[in-house]
Amino acid sequence: MMIPGYLSFRFIESPFLKLRLKYAKEPNDADKKARDKKGFTTTYYVACDPVKPNNFVFSPPIEARWEGWYAAAKNYDGFLRWAYDNWPEDPLRDARFAYWPTGDCFMVYPGSSSVRFEKLREGISDYEKINIIRTLAAESSDAPVKKLILALDDHLKNFINEKHFNEKELKNEVDKGRELIDELSEKLMK
Repeated sequence: MMIPGYLSFRFIESPFLKLRLKYAKEPNDADKKARDKKGFTTTYYVACDPVKPNNFVFSPPIEARWEGWYAAAKNYDGFLRWAYDNWPEDPLRDARFAYWPTGDCFMVYPGSSSVRFEKLREGISDYEKINIIRTLAAESSDAPVKKLILALDDHLKNFINEKHFNEKELKNEVDKGRELIDELSEKLMK
């Protein structure tokens, strides 16, 4: 089912529809919780806009990894990538597409991956680790684990509040988050 971007998610009441919300045009927390309560799936995506964050050939690679962290911060069920290999005629020579920014239509090249795809994959891996850690931490009675999970949740707010998409700052936020994940993993493994 195709949902136009301008349609309000509030009018979509179907457990069969996995709602894909465009970045920056997302539900508020109360609406997201209502969807969760009904068992609905909620993801988000980027497309030709906004320019940042995105997965264009000219996008800093960290933006692709950031997308997984943003999904975790918003408690979404994931991230939708609309095209994997919708190549122009000869993407190895000319990656431009007639209507959309370069790279919007594909994440990999014929016969090989791309830095953008590998960073997106890393962000997906981070997202999955965060969800596993949240589950394990909720079951733990260890005080240092409880303190660290609060620190991780607090750190994730930086991804929700991000507005500038400075490459260095995004990398620092992801790196700090990875440190928290590693520390929590160590504590939870004991």
